Amino acid sequence: MKVNLNKLSYNFDETGATTSVAAEFNSQDTYPEFLNARLDIGTDDLEQEQSFDDLSRKQLEKLARKKLAKITAYSE
Repeated sequence: MKVNLNKLSYNFDETGATTSVAAEFNSQDTYPEFLNARLDIGTDDLEQEQSFDDLSRKQLEKLARKKLAKITAYSE
C-alpha cells in the first residue's frame, strides 16, 4: 500500500513557539483497502536538544511515518 503524506500543519503557542506538527496521510490507490490518518508529532517525538525549527519537511515526514508505523502496528 502506498501511503502519501498530504499535509503538515504547525501548531504554535501564544509566544509563537512551535508546540507540535500535525501530519496527515492517505492512500487512494488500494481499493477496497485504504488508510486515512492524522497524527501529532510532539516534543516527546523529538530527539534531545532538537526543536521543530531545526527540522526540514523531509525530517518531519520521517518522524511522522515512524510514529504512524508504531501506532498502526497490529498486536493481540
